[in-house]
Amino acid sequence: MHGAELRGADHPVRRLPHREAWRKMTPRPPEAPSREEQIVLGDILPRNGQLVRVSLYRKAGLPPILGLALCQPRTDGTIVPSDTYCSLRFFPDEREPLRRGVGRALELAARRGWLRRAEEPRR
Repeated sequence: MHGAELRGADHPVRRLPHREAWRKMTPRPPEAPSREEQIVLGDILPRNGQLVRVSLYRKAGLPPILGLALCQPRTDGTIVPSDTYCSLRFFPDEREPLRRGVGRALELAARRGWLRRAEEPRR
């Protein structure tokens, strides 16, 4: 079968090409070499064995983006993203609310003594 049929009350039967055939028919401009840069600012190691990577990402034509990505450390020492959808990206105008919110959370945790307990060695 080379396509699928589309039937509807108001539509005549017509053939639709498969995605692969459609991609071949659609001309695409040659891809320019991408100018990207990622600077890893730090890694946060939660107790669950995963890793949260904090990085600054820059792509040509875009402002620098602050990224928080859930990653998995591998046994060979490499670190790979857990999933494309397990990351947060913050543009320059979103960083101040992020800074204030995280700062307030840490201040509250310190006032309540939660940080002292977390910093004590595990038994």
